[in-house]
Amino acid sequence: MGLNGQLGLLANLSIEQAGWVAITSIILFGYVMTWYSGLKYVPVSLAAAVLIFGSPITTLLSLISGGAVNAKELAGVGLILTGLTIIFAAEHIIKKIRQLLSKEYVRS
Repeated sequence: MGLNGQLGLLANLSIEQAGWVAITSIILFGYVMTWYSGLKYVPVSLAAAVLIFGSPITTLLSLISGGAVNAKELAGVGLILTGLTIIFAAEHIIKKIRQLLSKEYVRS
């Protein structure tokens, strides 16, 4: 906000608005710190993959709370779910192929 010259807008916040800004800032800070500290225990690729679930969860919560969800958000959720389905199906297919190949090598 300081770079945009909008820092003065902070003075216009009510006490209630400032409280909500503080609460959400603390939650976001905790989330980011937890994510970064988790990088000590899991590969970055896995930690980044977990972030993908944020969009469908946010869309679902918006639907549950009666908020508006546009077509782009629904399309994004659909693409994510389609991608996950393809990944898990491919993993299952590859596992079956490996089992079949290992049986063929045992027979020969």
